[in-house]
Amino acid sequence: MENVHSSIFSRSLQVMSRILRRDIYNLRAPGISIDQIKQPDPDPLAAAQYSCIYWVDHLLDSNTRGNFDNLKDIGLVYRFLTQSYLYWLEALSLMKSLSNGIVIIRKLEDWVQLLNRRLFNLIARPLSSPQKRVLFE
Repeated sequence: MENVHSSIFSRSLQVMSRILRRDIYNLRAPGISIDQIKQPDPDPLAAAQYSCIYWVDHLLDSNTRGNFDNLKDIGLVYRFLTQSYLYWLEALSLMKSLSNGIVIIRKLEDWVQLLNRRLFNLIARPLSSPQKRVLFE
């Protein structure tokens, strides 16, 4: 099942990276109220709505065993956030799901903190006490 979640996570990032862009609804008025926005037909966000909301859940579900075989996920997330973060927030806002974005980012932060702690333990554990003494004397 983890492989399925991993595939959905990867595909979600691909879909969002391809679709999300600045001013996707061509509003050209950054101060417009969300209540005044009319969804275009066809909606350019339609194909990315699921991905925008559930990509982090699939990331977390694909790493339930704490495997480090898939450290590329960190790189994929980093690239997505550096290239598309603002567009993703804009999309969530247009979908009236910005509050979901806060929860999503919090889940992502928790995952990264947990992953870093596990990485630290993975690196530190193989060194036995005598080896540590030799290294630090």
